[in-house]
Amino acid sequence: MFQFNNKTIKQYINKCRGMTLIEVLAVVAIILILTAAVVINPRPSVDLDRAARQLASDLRRAQNMAMSAEEYSGSVPYGYGIYFNINNKDEYILFADNDGGGTWSGVGETVETISLEKGVTISNGSSFNVFFEIPYGAITMPSDPFNIGLQLSSDTRTVTVTSAGKIEL
Repeated sequence: MFQFNNKTIKQYINKCRGMTLIEVLAVVAIILILTAAVVINPRPSVDLDRAARQLASDLRRAQNMAMSAEEYSGSVPYGYGIYFNINNKDEYILFADNDGGGTWSGVGETVETISLEKGVTISNGSSFNVFFEIPYGAITMPSDPFNIGLQLSSDTRTVTVTSAGKIEL
């Protein structure tokens, strides 16, 4: 059996006192790199993708509300839609059409105002809406298929809506 004497134990303790300066610097460098990766968003396109998925989800939500003839403010409206205002390119409005015009006219119709991700804007050149009519979900939009562009810096994403009701990224 191997036995330690006092001299051997003291030598072992002296060898294992702490970390070298190089080891400390390596650990600090790793922590700084990981912190920078969390704080600085290296891929702004993630925000753009998230905004495009949110828009597609809200379009499907309006479509489902129309197809299920969901009540709004105590009555069933003519339909539901999404309104995009050229003067406010960083948000859009989910609306209920109470007057039967198939468009957003403002007062009392706003179901929800949805803000886009920070820095993301709608790149279409004019105000427009996509409207789903009750009870069949018939779609009114500027063209078929209709593309809604989202932009962040020089990056763009497109959400496409067809007259058949297909919504895709």
